[in-house]
Amino acid sequence: MISSIRLLFAIIMTFNIYCPLFGQSECNIKLTNILELPELQGCQYPMWNKDGRDVHCSNVYNPENSNDDLIVFLDKTSLKVMARQGDSSWLVTSDNQKYYFPIISNDKNKVVVHNGSKMQVFNVNGSGLISELGWGVACSWNSGSDKILFIRDESPDGHVITGSEIYMINADGSNLCKLTNTPNTTELWAHWSADGERIVFYDEQTDKVYQSEIAQR
Repeated sequence: MISSIRLLFAIIMTFNIYCPLFGQSECNIKLTNILELPELQGCQYPMWNKDGRDVHCSNVYNPENSNDDLIVFLDKTSLKVMARQGDSSWLVTSDNQKYYFPIISNDKNKVVVHNGSKMQVFNVNGSGLISELGWGVACSWNSGSDKILFIRDESPDGHVITGSEIYMINADGSNLCKLTNTPNTTELWAHWSADGERIVFYDEQTDKVYQSEIAQR
C-alpha cells in the first residue's frame, strides 16, 4: 500500500499534475551529526521510543495515533477520518473525500491526513480544515505540534522511484524546507524524537538506518 502511494506521488512529480501550494523558503534548519545505526541495518521503519532515548524497529510504519484516551483512526468503509475518546466518537473529516494514513499531533488538537497526493491538516475536534501542505507523504510531528516531517519521491519516468528527500513544513503550510539533497540516497520514514532535537530515517538504497540532529544554520 505504502509503495503504491509513493509511486503515485512520483508520477505526479514527473508529469507535473499537481503543483505544491507553497514555494520552498530559504531554509535555516539543517541536519547535523548524521550517524549510522548499524544495529538497525535492514530496518525499514525505525522509530524513536516514547522516551526519545533509543530507536526501535517497527514491522510497519505506524506512528502513534493515540494520545492518552484520544484515538484518531480511519473508518475502513467510508475512508473518513474519525476520532474517539471514551464513549464518544465523531467525524474529523465530514466531506465526501477519501482519506488515508492519519497522524495525530502531540498536542491532540491536529491531525495530518492524505487525500490523493495531497497532505492536509484538520482540527481533531471536527471543526474543519486548517491547512493544505502540498504533496508528499507525512511522517511525523515535532514535539511542539507545529511542524511536520515528510518525504517526496523522485522519478525520471513515473515508473521507477530513483530517490527520496526529507522535508519539513509548518502545520499552517508555511516555511517549506528541504532538509536533504542526496541524489544517491533514498531517505524514507523520518521520525522525530520526543525532545524534537533528533530524527531517525531509513535509506532504501543502502538498507541502512541513520539518526541526525536538527540544528539552526
